[in-house]
Amino acid sequence: MTFEILSSMDWLVEPNVWPHLGRLGVAAILGGLIGLEREHHGRGAGLRTQILVSLGAALAALVSLLAVPSQSGGPQVDAGRMAYGIMAGVGFLGGGVIIHSGMTVRGLTTAASLWCTAAVGLACGFGIFVPAIACTLIVLATLIILGKLEPRIPTKRTRRITIVLPIDNGAGAQAIEAALSGCDVRPNLHASKLDYQNDTQTLRYSVSIHSKLALPSPCKLAEDVPGIRSIEIE
Repeated sequence: MTFEILSSMDWLVEPNVWPHLGRLGVAAILGGLIGLEREHHGRGAGLRTQILVSLGAALAALVSLLAVPSQSGGPQVDAGRMAYGIMAGVGFLGGGVIIHSGMTVRGLTTAASLWCTAAVGLACGFGIFVPAIACTLIVLATLIILGKLEPRIPTKRTRRITIVLPIDNGAGAQAIEAALSGCDVRPNLHASKLDYQNDTQTLRYSVSIHSKLALPSPCKLAEDVPGIRSIEIE
């Protein structure tokens, strides 16, 4: 099939147009289903973003199918390269929703959902509807069902604690480590800084804590170790 400039609204009655429009419609619907789940949880890449990613991928797939050599020597687009380019581009888009704060990384699940949405859109554009629908259902099950089960899975996470003490508080570090050890976590002092101008020492600990355990609150640490000037838990 070659690209032709159709006059008036003749393209609406072309027999091959409606299947193509149907593919775009299915891509938008499936992308919207994933977007609804992300929108419900207040994620950055929500309903509109997921629909646009799926729709754009589907249209790109259609272009790769329709841009075949014509009698006038028109361009030819390799479908595999088109798919690779789209998925790589969506990877950069997903990087925009990932937030790195201290030792915490957020947005990875939303970025992965964007990548899956692009794959669903590509499948719809190529007319591979059954795998696209199956992928959408699996993605939704992963986000909804496993999202509820994940907090119950025993895990260990690393937290960072920054405490500022007076320099002359010699027992401070030992008291801090004793307070943290009382919460069944083993503190690891990985940085210490002395500020003689302000008469303070900054201690930075990292602890590996079980998901079902809780670190003592900053107020509790301040009660156990008198003289603490500030506490930050990341």
